[in-house]
Amino acid sequence: MSKTEWIEDFKRINGRDPKPREFRKALNKGEFTLEESLETDPIQATPPVDNLSRKELRQLKKERKFSSPKNGISSLVLAFFSLLFTLSPILFILNPDILLNFQSKANIENLASLLIVMFFFGVLLLFVAIVFALTSLFKAPRSLAIIAFFFSMINLFYVYTIINFAQSASGYFSNAVDILEDIFK
Repeated sequence: MSKTEWIEDFKRINGRDPKPREFRKALNKGEFTLEESLETDPIQATPPVDNLSRKELRQLKKERKFSSPKNGISSLVLAFFSLLFTLSPILFILNPDILLNFQSKANIENLASLLIVMFFFGVLLLFVAIVFALTSLFKAPRSLAIIAFFFSMINLFYVYTIINFAQSASGYFSNAVDILEDIFK
């Protein structure tokens, strides 16, 4: 049965146009199929809005608003930048060219301060990304929000590991700076 046939049957049986909720319920049950022009976008597959109340129109607009295909992109981008900033200390330290440019203890401490600031900025971005991902999980489509959430959780595990390592090695930090100074003299 086509959409138009179902609407005509509904009008004949009930004496009124179907409400959007009734329309979607019948569509989900498979009582009819959509015409070709509407198969690509099921959101547009709603009955005529001539006879809908204001409340139903607001609900319809709200449903269209929440069904953005871009849901979760902002949390995914934030999670990516968070990972980039939290990885920056390791990326700087593993690059020998950067370390060779710092010959004095003061320069190495300045670099360490910069890396710490970048790391904690990444942690801040991580928490914002988690909040965005959690709020995006309640809107459709959820696929990007789920990816961003898991990406954020992996980054959170990495941050937790780095912070625990830094706490256990905090007494050795000044020794590490002295060793780096001796190496690059």
